[in-house]
Amino acid sequence: DVALVKNKTILEDSAIPANIASSSLRRRAQWLAKYPHHKVQDIRGNVQTRLRKFQETQQIDAVIFAKAGLERLNVLPEDAMILDWMLPSPAQGIVGIVCCDNNESIKKIVTEINHKTSFIA
Repeated sequence: DVALVKNKTILEDSAIPANIASSSLRRRAQWLAKYPHHKVQDIRGNVQTRLRKFQETQQIDAVIFAKAGLERLNVLPEDAMILDWMLPSPAQGIVGIVCCDNNESIKKIVTEINHKTSFIA
């Protein structure tokens, strides 16, 4: 997770009031646990829409994104603040495949593409 911040002093002094936007309840809850004096608000739309809202709206001091999503779209700013203290979503990126127990050809394919560590987790 990363935060795009208009004024980094809001991160240095947790008592400074600030408005933080995120589309994720998980991220909002973790942010408030670390910065209880901040207010969080929902922000909706695709990544480009949320970036535009952040840039155009004076009422938003920071916005939280998934770093991987910004990287994939090649829009990760160099000054993005990496939130290494924020816990990621459990099983993010995991895909589950279900097939009939008697379908040996599909079971063979699934076994070949299985990531054993993720499966065990």
